[in-house]
Amino acid sequence: MTRLTLLCALFAVASHAERVQAGDGADLTAYIESIRASGMSEMGKSMISSVAYIASGATILSYRKDPESGQYWGSYMSATCPNPTADPPELTRWKQTKTDESASLVEKLKPFADADGSGFVTTKEGSDFRFLLEFGYLADQAIRDEGSQIETVARAAGLDVAATEARVREYTAIAKRISDAGVTGLPEISIPGLANN
Repeated sequence: MTRLTLLCALFAVASHAERVQAGDGADLTAYIESIRASGMSEMGKSMISSVAYIASGATILSYRKDPESGQYWGSYMSATCPNPTADPPELTRWKQTKTDESASLVEKLKPFADADGSGFVTTKEGSDFRFLLEFGYLADQAIRDEGSQIETVARAAGLDVAATEARVREYTAIAKRISDAGVTGLPEISIPGLANN
C-alpha cells in the first residue's frame, strides 16, 4: 500500500468518525437496528425469499441436463404476472398480496435456515439453506428424468456419490421438518437402498 493510499484511507476513516460523532450516524444506527429486528441479514433474507418464491410456485426452478457432463443446470422463471389490463389500484393490491404471501412464507422458513439456533439468519446460513433446498429440486428432476439411482443424482449435481448421499439425507431431514410445520411445495426424494433418515 502506498503512503498516499494509506493517507487517503486514514482521512476517510477520520472524516467518517467525525460525522458519526456529529450525529450523522443515526441513519446507520436505524439501519442496523432494522436488520437486527428482522432476524436476518439482507442476503440471508434474500436467500430465504428465493426459496419461498420457489416453494409457493411464484418462481419455477427447472433444470436442463448438459449432454456432455451429465450435470444439471438450473434456470428460474417467474410464474406470476399481473393482469396487463389492470387499473393502478388493482395492480397495487396484486403486488401487495404477493408481497404479503412471500413475507409470510419467509417467516415460516426462517427458523429452518437459522442453523445455529441463534435467532439470526446470517448470509452464510441463508445461502446454505437455499442451496440445500434447491438441491432437493435438482435431485427430484434428475430422478424424474433418469431414475432414482444415487449415481444419477450425483452426476446431475456434480458431486461424488458419498457427498450426494450426505446431501440427500440432509435435504430429506430438513424437508420433512419443514413439511411437518405445514409448509408445502418441497419435493420428496427417495432413492432405493439409501436410508433417508
